[in-house]
Amino acid sequence: MANASSYETAQKLYIAYYQRPADPEGLRFWADQIENAGGSLEVALSSFANSVEAQELYGDITADNIESVVENFYQAAFGRAADAEGLAFYVNGFNDGTFTPASIALNILDGASGGDLAVINNKVIAADRFTNAIDGGARDEEFGQRDPQFTYDADDIVAAREWLEAVSSAPSSVPTASETLTNIEDDFSNPGDAGVGSSGQTFTLTTDLDSFTGTSSNDLFVGTVDDATPADATLNGLDSLDGGAGIDTLRVADTDPAGSGFPAGLTLSSIENVTARAAGTAKFDTSDFADVVSLASTQSAAAELTGSATQDISVSGATGAIDVEGGNNITVNDAADNQNINVGESGAGSTNAAGTISVTDSKQGDGDITIDGGTDVTVNATTDAAAAIADAGDVVIGATKAASGDVVVVQNVKHNGEGGNVAQADISVTGGTTVDVTVNATSTAKDQDSDNDILNGTVTVTGDDATKSVSVVQNNSATTFTKPAVAVIKETSVVTFKAMSANETLIVNGLTFTASKALTAEQVAGAFADLAAADTQSATGPTANGIYTGTFNTAVWTSGARDGATVTFTANDEDEADLVFTGTATTNDAGARAPTQVKSAGAASVDADTSTNTVTIGDVVVNEGGSDSITEITLDTYKAATLGAGGSLDALTTLSLANSADEATVTTAATTLALNVDDVDDAVSLDGTAATVETLNLTASGDASTFALTSEATKTLNVTANAALNLTGSTLTVLESAVVSGAGNVTLGDISGATKTLDASGATGNISATVDGTTATVTTSSGNDSITVDTAGLSKNISLGGGNDTLTFSEATANVPTAGTVDGGDGVDTVAMTSASAQALDNNTNFATAISGFERLTITDTVVNDDTVDQVDTIVIDTAALGFSYITTSGTVSDPVATADTVATRDVLQLDNLANDGTVVLTATGNVVVNVKDAATGASDVVNLQVSQNGDTDFGSATIANVETVNIDAIDSVPVLANGTADIDEHTLSVSVDSATSLNLTGSADLDLTVTDDAVLTTVNASAMTGALTYVADGTLAQTVTGGSGDDHLTGAGSGDTLIGGAGKDTFVVGAAVDLLKLDGGDGTDTFDFNGVSSNKSNFAVVQGVNTGDIFDFDGITGGDASFRQAQITLSQGATESTQAFLDQAMTNLGDNGFGWFQFNGNTYIAGDVGGDSANAFVDGTDFVVMLTGLVDLSAASFNGTNATLELG
Repeated sequence: MANASSYETAQKLYIAYYQRPADPEGLRFWADQIENAGGSLEVALSSFANSVEAQELYGDITADNIESVVENFYQAAFGRAADAEGLAFYVNGFNDGTFTPASIALNILDGASGGDLAVINNKVIAADRFTNAIDGGARDEEFGQRDPQFTYDADDIVAAREWLEAVSSAPSSVPTASETLTNIEDDFSNPGDAGVGSSGQTFTLTTDLDSFTGTSSNDLFVGTVDDATPADATLNGLDSLDGGAGIDTLRVADTDPAGSGFPAGLTLSSIENVTARAAGTAKFDTSDFADVVSLASTQSAAAELTGSATQDISVSGATGAIDVEGGNNITVNDAADNQNINVGESGAGSTNAAGTISVTDSKQGDGDITIDGGTDVTVNATTDAAAAIADAGDVVIGATKAASGDVVVVQNVKHNGEGGNVAQADISVTGGTTVDVTVNATSTAKDQDSDNDILNGTVTVTGDDATKSVSVVQNNSATTFTKPAVAVIKETSVVTFKAMSANETLIVNGLTFTASKALTAEQVAGAFADLAAADTQSATGPTANGIYTGTFNTAVWTSGARDGATVTFTANDEDEADLVFTGTATTNDAGARAPTQVKSAGAASVDADTSTNTVTIGDVVVNEGGSDSITEITLDTYKAATLGAGGSLDALTTLSLANSADEATVTTAATTLALNVDDVDDAVSLDGTAATVETLNLTASGDASTFALTSEATKTLNVTANAALNLTGSTLTVLESAVVSGAGNVTLGDISGATKTLDASGATGNISATVDGTTATVTTSSGNDSITVDTAGLSKNISLGGGNDTLTFSEATANVPTAGTVDGGDGVDTVAMTSASAQALDNNTNFATAISGFERLTITDTVVNDDTVDQVDTIVIDTAALGFSYITTSGTVSDPVATADTVATRDVLQLDNLANDGTVVLTATGNVVVNVKDAATGASDVVNLQVSQNGDTDFGSATIANVETVNIDAIDSVPVLANGTADIDEHTLSVSVDSATSLNLTGSADLDLTVTDDAVLTTVNASAMTGALTYVADGTLAQTVTGGSGDDHLTGAGSGDTLIGGAGKDTFVVGAAVDLLKLDGGDGTDTFDFNGVSSNKSNFAVVQGVNTGDIFDFDGITGGDASFRQAQITLSQGATESTQAFLDQAMTNLGDNGFGWFQFNGNTYIAGDVGGDSANAFVDGTDFVVMLTGLVDLSAASFNGTNATLELG
């Protein structure tokens, strides 16, 4: 037969999903199902949720209707609308998968606290009385299987829901057993039901001596006791009450404030139920009344109840302390703040309950709950704290007499973070066949100042001879409150501009505008609108109206769009100095044409303010207190876990740990143990006082676990990795055999001490371990495995299976494998070793044949020849002798005695005989020489060079001789951070390529590339590159350089070079004395930076692909202020057009450092009179000219005279 807990759970399922009491047969069935499933509700939840009755109430529950479902359930279960917090909690939990359509109803019911919990507890009591009355008998082996006293079928469903709906949090709303029976007979029974007509007579006692005998039906006897005023008592010492044949009830009221109890000499026979209410303390003892089977106190201050081992006792409606002695099945429901509850001999009495004990305290606070004896014990204690609790009430079970059945403790605490910390008291359980403790701590901040915490207490479980399993779960939730940040409200100034005359100046915020002609106020406003860039080139201020000098200080103000004659300027913060207007336009006409401004004050920013409320996890202590009996322990969310220190857990077979916050230490004599872990990130020791576990079966599930395991007696380790597992730092001194299976990645750490076998052939995750190559045989499977051999010698089989594996020789100098098979298997596999090992082994022709299935070599150390001479040493490695064409290096350093550590002083790593089209990967600063086999005689040799590191890195230099094509890949290993922010690495590299004609560049990192010894280089192609390329073309031959989609910075330092931009905002730099340069801006807004003039008027640079917003920067030519003629330069009527004629005309029209433009033969030219006023003739090698392909109207361009920059409009 199922225990009381399973019956209670089954009844809750009926209330949650059907909103009515259970029928006896159904209750019995589901209680047995839950019991047989070990408490699992998976099958029950599915059956209830998918039943016709539940579907009629809730329908299909989806994200679209979950809010209304929760609202309806709150109303039906608690008799109120859902509060906003609760509604959001369950809706969000449903949407994120925490709650399911099958579980949501029970989730809400189980989550009740405070007044809601009182409602549910009362409904469970009422529903049990209803179900029991329908059955007509006790909860015995016949319950639910005998012929019921009353018919309870589909016709009664609506009425049953209405009956249960009337039960609230008030104890008086719960019908007594006799009232329930009357309700059923009146409203639910059918003619012919066995229970019909069972309601008997009511006997009202008198102040005289009464002798009543009841009928054969269910009679009611009503009386009062009052020792303070004996004359008012109607239940007296010499009264004789005989209930007769029915199920009879004595209803007694105690009007004595001190509590009277039953009078001496009272005779009760054939009366089965006693219900009592008391004005003060309820002091009732039915242990001498042999026929009584139930004592219920429904209202009192304190309550002191005693019963015999056959009498059930229930307490509700008490406002003071509760003490129950003896009895059979005990039920306590307490809704009073901070009251002590004692059940059993630890209280005032000396006897314990014989049956089940159920205590529900919805307002525990600092009240203690102490329970002794009983079979199954269930405690549900709730504290909803709005202020500090320095020492919350303890829960102590079995301190004097242990329970003989299952023990279930649920401790709920809620806190709003106000008024101080809530220090949850300890939970202590001794005995019980199974112990299940759940702590639900929920901190929900009231506001941003809710900075107080919940401090969970220690849970201590001590087994006795019968205890088999222990489970301690702490469900902690801390929801902080954030008062949102308030962004700065920047100060603004609305400026109204006035008209300007020709040649007048207006200076605003550092920028000078000189009018070229008379301008309207609107035109002047346009000149100062949309000034957001510091160098201030804007199409809204064209040279047709005037020119700019100086720089608009955007660190202080920016300007918005023009609105008529006004522009709104926005300060950089909330309070900035006023804009100042100077220049001749502000003083002429007695200042009448000076701009005016109207300021609007800003407001400072306010940072977000977040509360710091938290929940501190409690410690867990589990000890064996009797003979070896505890076989299973489950801890979910724990701080320090001390297991077996006070009583060794020698019978332990299974330990399950999840969500650690501190170390777990186990004392046991067990030799075989199953250890299950889920998100364990703190040390676990199985050697509390001695190391005994020889075989450890370790299963990782759920979230990844990373911890140091101490188990010094373990010889056999079997790992099932359903989730990632990292055991780095573990102490497994005598481990001989490790077997790994599962899909999770497993890092075993250093197991080289005694391990003979590592078998991961059944694993599909990545396996990592360090082994002794002379003792350990290693087999892995399809993951990307990493095996490190920490010995110079390798004489055992290593088979790495599929995947991209790595075999690392960690010793400074490794030997050639002498026996066994060393096989990388399928995939791209890597051998990693020191440079010293590689040097030693490349002279041994046996190495390449001693291993198989490895495609790549990694040099693990930074190469340095630690001699005592300050010189550059060369470390030579023959890659062909080792059998590799893909080499990863780790950089080189200077000798310790070197005067400086630079690329030039670093030792050289020379990689000889690299196969054609081989690959070298640079991961650190170094000086690397790559020699391709037979490259001196080849005509199409290729080297692939990668630079790869997370973070900005100078990779030093690479020298690649006799190779025609070099491919360089600039890798950004983490281009996007975890928070989504782009983080592009900036890499630097210098390459020497004496025979290369082509460089092909790819990659997502930015690359600053320097090429030397480039006498035959003609092509640099970065079109596939997404990072930004910085490159100076200064080779012997003309080069064609093509950028990618990044913001490239390309410099033409040699005549005849062609620089082609891509989609980014590229910068093209034209060096001094560079002729016939071709520039193509491509897409994007580009800058063309000129730093010299061509040797003559015919060797000018040609720019194509110009776009609006492109900038021509002449500052490198003028070295100071400059001017720009907005009107196109033209020749006199009838003059013969030629480039020479236009250039001479330009010199005639322009003054020193003046620039202008003309169009000729379908192209546009910009000319500059630089190097002194050239009067009326262009001077070769002194004056400036550049051609823009096509006809480009520069009259609308914007010019900054101070910076000598022209922005195309």
